[in-house]
Amino acid sequence: MKPRTKLQRKIIELSSRLPMFGLDVDKWAKEKVVSHNGYRTKKFIYCTECGQYFDNTGVKDGRKEECPHCGTQLVITTSKKRTDKEERYFCLVDKFDEYQVFRYVYICRTNNHGKPVHYFIDEVMQKWMSLDGAVTIVAKSRLMCSSYSFDGWSHGSDMEIREQGNYYHSFGYSVCVYLTYPKQKWMAEYKKFGVNKQIKDVDPYWLLRTVKYNPSAETLLKARQYSLLAYMANGNRNFIETNWPTIKICMRNKYIVKDASMYADYIRLLDRYHKDLRNAHYVCPKDLNAAHDIYVEKRKKEQEREEKKRNEQRLLRQKKAEKEFEKLKSKFFDLNLSDGKIVIVVLKTLEDFKEEGDAMKHCVFTNEYFKKKDSLILSARIGDKRIETIELNLKTLQVVQSRGVCNQNTEYHDRIISLVNKNINLIRRKLTA
Repeated sequence: MKPRTKLQRKIIELSSRLPMFGLDVDKWAKEKVVSHNGYRTKKFIYCTECGQYFDNTGVKDGRKEECPHCGTQLVITTSKKRTDKEERYFCLVDKFDEYQVFRYVYICRTNNHGKPVHYFIDEVMQKWMSLDGAVTIVAKSRLMCSSYSFDGWSHGSDMEIREQGNYYHSFGYSVCVYLTYPKQKWMAEYKKFGVNKQIKDVDPYWLLRTVKYNPSAETLLKARQYSLLAYMANGNRNFIETNWPTIKICMRNKYIVKDASMYADYIRLLDRYHKDLRNAHYVCPKDLNAAHDIYVEKRKKEQEREEKKRNEQRLLRQKKAEKEFEKLKSKFFDLNLSDGKIVIVVLKTLEDFKEEGDAMKHCVFTNEYFKKKDSLILSARIGDKRIETIELNLKTLQVVQSRGVCNQNTEYHDRIISLVNKNINLIRRKLTA
């Protein structure tokens, strides 16, 4: 979009003068922002950084091993993968003129078998924040229908003034920042909030706004509860505010939450089982993973009991439906129609309906056709092979439908319907018997 106001023209002019980030940022991003994997087989480890193999030294999965060819510290994983692709965003915090500038950079790491890794790094967006809190966005254009795409940028386009869309599917010019470059330049008015921290998985722009306008966030920052702060800045403010008394107990006991999402799940489980959320014994576990797993297992067993109870209730309903079905349709159970090749029989039990539905891949069982009082369900077969399933209306004595596998008609479709119609008088006699 072309700049239309005096402010927009000024910011575009300042953006054009903003210096490019240097080789130190480039090196940091390649080392810290993306991962470096070593894929291990029985004999060798494949380095995704240089594309070379080296001997498997027996290091365990998740541990690091240095590649003897390029010196990269690799995270070892047992896998047969030989290609690699990873996309992430990082942020540079800068100040220029009287603006606080947040610069968002896209990095893509790709590796093909036997070749060195390739990096693509491109600055895609800037947020210019004035002292009054107003924000102007300068960014590259987005590709069509890319609102939910991780990348989706037209990397060859120019940096221009952008405005957020008015529809729910519009791109909101907010990206998932993995890391912030540690050398940050903050204006004195914002630096006083203490947000010049390198907090993983949080956008420094939203971190500033969260701390600036929410006293709870400022308290979390001062208490070094960085994981909870990031969780709050990433849209989970409601959890923090609802469980603020619990979080204050953590701070009072100097208990640092290192994994906020797991801790949130754990607190919700404690609440479900009516545990005291103001008791440090529960809310400050020595081993969060172990405590979390205990309640997850408890919830799993509870769900299994609930599922068993539902199955029992469903079985009782089915037995009741089967008795009703036998009462209404037992007079047809000895019905057997044949033209010498095709044999048509009645489905006599719910198990017959289930087997028919599974074999023919249609809904005769799941949609409970056995409950239809005015329908007779028959199965056309050649030997042991099921051909089509027929529904006959007992009021009109007309074939409603005859379906083969996946509801498709077979080459015997017309012959099956003709065979049923030829025996309508026999069906009528059994109906009135």
